[in-house]
Amino acid sequence: MLRCPVERIERTQQGHFRLVTGGEAPGAITCANLVLCAGLHVSKLAATLAYGGEYRPPETFYAKGQYYALSGRSPFKRHIYPLPDGAWLGLHATVDIGGRCKFGPDIEWIPGLDYSFVPEKLDKFLDFVRSYYPGLDATRLHPDYTGISTWMLSVYTASRLKGRTDAEAKQAVEGAIRQSEEWRLKHPDQR
Repeated sequence: MLRCPVERIERTQQGHFRLVTGGEAPGAITCANLVLCAGLHVSKLAATLAYGGEYRPPETFYAKGQYYALSGRSPFKRHIYPLPDGAWLGLHATVDIGGRCKFGPDIEWIPGLDYSFVPEKLDKFLDFVRSYYPGLDATRLHPDYTGISTWMLSVYTASRLKGRTDAEAKQAVEGAIRQSEEWRLKHPDQR
């Protein structure tokens, strides 16, 4: 429902879910089955529901990535994916259907939603991209956009689906974070 934010989720005595909504026309929606598809806000929404036992929904770990676009003709006809580095796929080159080339994303762990672009990261971009495209002319690059991913939730969920405990799944998330380039750069003594 458009512009109908869910403020919390309750359980009824019959075992149904009751979504209490706010916005311009507050109300409630009741259903027997519920699938949470709240994207970047799913952990926050899931935390409003009371669970049996000691279960708590996993925390969302936000990974922000920014992209630079290349002006002019693309030097590539296909996507270029360097070898993955731990939990990060690296700064790859993608070519859209219009032939436009962009490089990214980098990865930065952030505590909340922040789509700001940090142009000071250009040198780091250049170093990485030149590892597979040495002829890159930096004057052809310009900031394109940033995106935020919650893929760490996928690491947690995959671990739980494999039968691991909550603590083991959280360790898997921590391990994936520690494998990222950003973590290694900020914590060189903890390799």
